[in-house]
Amino acid sequence: VIVEDCFNLLLNLLQTNYSNQSFFKEANYIKKICKYLDLNSSTPSSMSLNGLDQDPNTTTTSTSWTLQKTTNLSLLLKLIRCLVAPNNSQQIVVDCQKAFSHFGLLHRLCALLILPGVPADLLSESITTVAEVIRGNTAN
Repeated sequence: VIVEDCFNLLLNLLQTNYSNQSFFKEANYIKKICKYLDLNSSTPSSMSLNGLDQDPNTTTTSTSWTLQKTTNLSLLLKLIRCLVAPNNSQQIVVDCQKAFSHFGLLHRLCALLILPGVPADLLSESITTVAEVIRGNTAN
């Protein structure tokens, strides 16, 4: 619940506030939010999302998508979309898109799309987030 409150606070601070968005980007906080989408492997059967339950007695991960974890990830995806929203300054959008690619966040988002067992609503938000991150950026 604390993580949810923190993500809500960040989202409220960043939405339509270009000064806060610039500070967030320049202070390398994009790199820090990548840790919340930490995937251990590139194969779908052994991927794990940081913070989700894993069964240490098995070789594959047992991902438990609780309501709280789904809510937290949904807020994180909204936070990412907030930084590349089309109503933002074009410079902020381009810089954030470059940072998302540079720090591996785009790769992690794409890997989330093939993670088994992802709830449908979270999967649709992930697809929308990937689309926002790559919109208008040929490198992405």
